[in-house]
Parts: sequence; structure tokens; C-alpha cells
Amino acid sequence: MLVTDTVCISHKEDPDGIVSAILIKQLFSSDVLLTDYSDLIDTLRSVTKNKFKQIFICDLALKLSNIDELFSILSTIKHAGAKIWFVDHHVLPEGANKKFNELDVSVLHQETDCTSAIIYGNFRDKLQKNASLLTACACITDGMEDGSVAQKVIRNNEKMFTLLNSALMWYAIRENQNNDKELYRLLSLLSSGKLPFEVITKIDSFSNALAKELNLEYMEGNVRHYRNFDCLKIRNNKLSNSATRLLSRSEKAICLVHKDYDDGLAQEIIVLSTKKNTKNLGLTINLLSTKLRGSGGGDPHKSAAVIPTTNFDNFLELLDLELD
Repeated sequence: MLVTDTVCISHKEDPDGIVSAILIKQLFSSDVLLTDYSDLIDTLRSVTKNKFKQIFICDLALKLSNIDELFSILSTIKHAGAKIWFVDHHVLPEGANKKFNELDVSVLHQETDCTSAIIYGNFRDKLQKNASLLTACACITDGMEDGSVAQKVIRNNEKMFTLLNSALMWYAIRENQNNDKELYRLLSLLSSGKLPFEVITKIDSFSNALAKELNLEYMEGNVRHYRNFDCLKIRNNKLSNSATRLLSRSEKAICLVHKDYDDGLAQEIIVLSTKKNTKNLGLTINLLSTKLRGSGGGDPHKSAAVIPTTNFDNFLELLDLELD
């Protein structure tokens, strides 16, 4: 049962979603509902009967298959008098901005900074002292250290201390995906001003979990080699982390990593390049994804997109030609 006039619905699977919820809770003493992409619709439905003034939806990428249903529920919430905030860094499906505008949803969206950094950048003066470190941890674990806000918060915190706390948060959240009680305990303590190392003390299997993560599913036999880039499909790891490691091992200047999205109906991709690349990845990916009924964009050296699976092989072939 919600007890405040603000609710934050945020991604439960990684530090960026958890930290986003922590920051909103610090700002508005909000209730928090942690969820994942596949359960967003049900979670939104669960709050439609509550009387609240505003709702924050954080770090939850929109799915192509249920976007009409999602906006129908948002319309119900809006007509009940609540202000809606959508805060995210994932690529928005085509037409999403128009629908947000029609519903007068306040959108904070930036593909180059993670969701926590977007919140921090907009509300830093109203946050508690630990918000800077928590945001830095989220940026690091999300593989988005190069964003404008990320660079500042990482620079403002001692490097090794930040890395220690980042690793602890990553481990605790990954290990407790089936233990909501523990996730909400961590969220509550960190919202009150605590730091990760003060509340995450049970780390018996941490080294094994980290070693497994660093191994990543990266096997040379799984990499598809195109003329101008290398391509790897993953299952569970962060796209940006996998792409960074693939790029570090590849002889190519460009690498693409993808995984199933929207129950396999689409492929979510990240494309990274070294400074040797002279093509504008953001522009190239935007044009190709739009042509193939997807959506995407980015900057010259980093891009993200969502491509229908039926068009994905065609996308890879066209991308290789565009990069000649």
C-alpha cells in the first residue's frame, strides 16, 4: 500500500535502477516499486487505484510490443490527476516522444548518461551527501563513464573508493534479484545517507561472481567477423560492458554487441568504436535503424539501437556496407 503522494517505479536489475530510485526517494520521500522491463505494465496497473500526485518511471526501456498498452495506462494515470515523469537513457521507440507530449509527460532523457546521472544532473542541490558517490557507482557499473554528468561525479570521488563501492553494489544487487526484501533493505539504508561499504558486508561468494562476470560468455567462436566490425550476441550481461571488452580484444576499430529484447522480437544493440573510426556511428545507426523499422542514435563513437529481429541480419549487412 502506497503511503506518500509520490511513487517511483524503477529498474531492479542493476545499480543504475536502484540508485535512480534512491535519488527520487531522497528528493520526495517517495514510495518505491522495483520492477524489470517485462513486469512494467503489471507494476503500472498496480498503482492506478492509488491516489498520488506524481509518478516517476526510471531506467525502464520501453518495449515495442506493449507500447500502446503502456500509454493507455499512462493516460488513465494522467486523467486521475497525477504528474508523470519518465527518466531514462535507453533508445526511445519511434513515436514515443510524440505520445509523451500528447500526455504532457515530463521527459528527462539522455542517451549518453545513465538514468541516475540524469536525475543527479537535474536535482543535485536537493540530494543528500552520498548521492554523488552512488551516482558515480551507477555510471561505472552501467558502463557509461563518459557522459557529461558521469565525468564530473566520478572525478569528484576518490577513484579506488568509488570502484570498491561500485563492485559491492553490483554484486549485492545481482545476487539478490530473487530477494526483494534485501533489495528494499539496501535501498532504504542507502536512501538514508549510508554508503554501500557500510551496509553490504556479506560477500562470501563475491570473487566467484566477479570472475564469472568477467568471463562474460566471450568466446572467439561466438564472434561474427564482418569486414568493418566484429559482432557478438550475449544473454545476460550489460551490453556496454561486453562491447567495451570485445572492442579491447578485437583487431577492428568498431564492435557491435546485441541481445534479445522484447521477448526476442527485437535485438537491442550497442556499437562502440576506437578513435581510429572516422564514420559517425550515431548518424549511421539512426538512418539504418529507422529504415528497418527500428530506432537508434548516439554520437560518432558510441551508438545504441533496437532493431526488429526479422530485419537484424539485413541491418548487419547494410551496416558493413555503410562503414566501407
